[in-house]
Formats: sequence, structure tokens, C-alpha cells
Amino acid sequence: MRKLINICIIVTTLISSNLNCQTKNADNKLNEMYELTTEKPNRNIEYELIQHGEIRKENASMGDLLSRMWGHFGKPQKILFEGYLYEIKDKKTDLSFTVSYGASGPAYYAEKVNIEKLRLAVIQFEKLLNDSENADCEIEVETDFGIYLCGSKNGIPYDIPKDEGQSNYSDMRSSGHQDFDNLVTKLRDSMINTMKQYNDLSIQNEIDDYVIYLSAFGKAIFNSKSKDETDYPIMVMVKMFNNSIKNERKAYLGKSERDQIVKILNFASQKMGYSASEEDVTKKWREW
Repeated sequence: MRKLINICIIVTTLISSNLNCQTKNADNKLNEMYELTTEKPNRNIEYELIQHGEIRKENASMGDLLSRMWGHFGKPQKILFEGYLYEIKDKKTDLSFTVSYGASGPAYYAEKVNIEKLRLAVIQFEKLLNDSENADCEIEVETDFGIYLCGSKNGIPYDIPKDEGQSNYSDMRSSGHQDFDNLVTKLRDSMINTMKQYNDLSIQNEIDDYVIYLSAFGKAIFNSKSKDETDYPIMVMVKMFNNSIKNERKAYLGKSERDQIVKILNFASQKMGYSASEEDVTKKWREW
């Protein structure tokens, strides 16, 4: 978070967020094996680290872990400085462990005497958590940089300074590259005009969200240092649109709009010299 404090936070979430369509089986299994415990930890007993969380890509957000946990267990039991925590019980061993996000990222703790008994349970817990969906949620967290809003919206986790969340919405709609932004604006206008034909403008905010996601994608690409850094954000965007296009209600994503999306994603890569003009960097993941 510190490295990208002056960059639109959605850039980091695009890089860190996996938008794969998750199965309800994984969600159900996690709640079958684990539960939130109301037993307060005995702070007179020595607690030690079991392991750091693997949901901790360099640019991963507090909102990623939070929104996965929220979908199963609701809001955190305690808000910490620069984070939050949950107390979870493994039903098999009847032992509890702490899931927390702090200054060093996500981590799991337990009483020292129970660490080895819980190690496999924690590994399985995080595997199932990693297969879970990002639920819509939001909390305020105090940090060295001020108060942050952390959560997820429409499956996209975020951390954003509270002041930015209130005042910098327009900046979130720009990639910083005028030609790229013009293509995104053209796509937005096309989607809106399509919905006018259906006499349905109720999803204006939904379309505006796509503008923000694409602008953040552009900013991520244009701020990248190498081609290797771009595969993940490209995959995230393509899979997001794969899922959206499968939704029949999204009639504004017709053939013309889909062609424009492909053009936009390829434009950014080509402008950075990462791909040739005839190359389609979306083809590997695209289902339309």
C-alpha cells in the first residue's frame, strides 16, 4: 500500500484481485469446516504466528482478504490499527486461531501449544478462502497515512484514502493517457446508446464502473516496467468481461462493444511496445 500511495488504488486491486468465477461448493465447504467463535482469546497466553497469509501479492489490498472473510463470517470482530481480525474455530480439532490483517499483511496466529495441531487446518482454510468470492463490504481503517476505506464492490476489492474516495472520483476515470481515455469514453457512449434503445438507463452506475476499471487497467499498464507485469491485469479484465457478457441482462455489451473492449486492451499493450499491432493479447483468456 505504501509503494503506490499516490496511484489510484483500483490499479493495485486490478493487479492483486483474482476475478475467476468461484464455486459455491468451496464457499459452503469452508463454513462446514470452520466457524466464527465468540470466545475471547486469553491474552495472558502466548500467541505465535502460524504462517503469513498466501493471499498477499505485493500489491494486494486489505479489501481482498476482508471481502473473502466477510462473505463467510460478516464484519470483523475487531478493527485494528492498519487492519482487522477474526477469531475462527476449526470444527475438527475444536481449536481456535486468529485471522488478521496488519501492517505486515495477512497472517494466522494461535496459542503456542496449538500451532502444530492447527497448521494443516490453517492451510486448508486459506485454500478454501482463496477460492471464495469477494463479497461487497466496507470498513474504515486508521493507518499511518490517514483513514482508509477498505472493502469490495462488484467483486473488486479496494483500499482507498477516505478523502480520495470522496473527492477524487474524476481521477479514477482517467488512465493518464489521452488516446486510451478517448477509446474508453467512446465505449461508454456506445454502451449508453445501446441501453437507450432498450429504454433502460437504470444501470448507468454499472457502466460508469466499467469506465473506472478500464481506466485503472490503463494506468496499471502505462505505469508498468515490463511486459511480465501486464499478463495479470489483462487476464483480470478479460475474465471480468467474460463473466459480464454471460449475463443476459447486460445487453449493452453487444458485438460492437466487445470489439471495442478488445481494441482498448490491445491498445495499451501496443503503446507500451509489449505486443505487435496484429497481436491480440486477450485471446488466451477471451471467451467471446
